[in-house]
Amino acid sequence: MGRWAQLLLFAATVQACETKVGPEVVHVAQPEEFTGTWRSITAETEFVRLTVQALSSQQGALGARLTFSGVYWDGTGTIAGDSLVAQMGLTGRSTPSATLVAYFSDSGVMNMELRQTTGEPLRLSFVRDD
Repeated sequence: MGRWAQLLLFAATVQACETKVGPEVVHVAQPEEFTGTWRSITAETEFVRLTVQALSSQQGALGARLTFSGVYWDGTGTIAGDSLVAQMGLTGRSTPSATLVAYFSDSGVMNMELRQTTGEPLRLSFVRDD
């Protein structure tokens, strides 16, 4: 009888020590995390601004405006996982010509890539300005 008790105790200990490995939980961003005014902290781009606001036209839609020295990229997008993804175009153009992807680093800085159909993406880092 003592051996059965030891065997059961051993089995229970092994069961309790098993490490459960499941799917990695990825942060799903909320629109409120991105809304507001952001200023670039990337060297030589300190006057670049990004403004993100909720759109009333559809739930979860966000409007974005990336401002360079008098040049505006406007677009709309939504949250995809942990990122804001928006189709952007130069003001006055009817079709988007770039995709903006914004996401947060572990330090809370918002990183952004503006991916155009040709060339390297423009990469900038932003901090909240409001």
